[in-house]
Amino acid sequence: MKHDTLRSIAHNLADSAASGLRFLIGMYGFDIFQDAARSARKRVVIDFLKGEVVEGTDSYNLHKIATLYREVLPAFLLKHGGTIDDFAVLIVKFFTLNLQRNFEVTVIDKTGRKSVDLYVGGRRPKYVDELGRIRTNRN
Repeated sequence: MKHDTLRSIAHNLADSAASGLRFLIGMYGFDIFQDAARSARKRVVIDFLKGEVVEGTDSYNLHKIATLYREVLPAFLLKHGGTIDDFAVLIVKFFTLNLQRNFEVTVIDKTGRKSVDLYVGGRRPKYVDELGRIRTNRN
């Protein structure tokens, strides 16, 4: 599977977890950013491939979210034409900064290609390049 497709799938999972709606796992009404605010480093890091909280306060709800996403991940990937083996790493860091809900998605595919994408308020930040064109930050 192409790396950009894996990035897109990873963003969809992270955005689902960040939104509070979580239709994919059927767990609603829990704010992941409140757990991030209570954590020592003011963030929560979830490894979606392992289904565990890597960093942050591991509350019952947060642990349940990580576990449920891990359970639905193979079927979700299959629906998009991939498998869980296409990923080597799928980690998302949730944090707040300047009252905005942000997340950073790290994807490493099975070939070793890595991307780290920041989403501010669920969207990629935009900037104007030296030629006046609007661009998204891309690592």
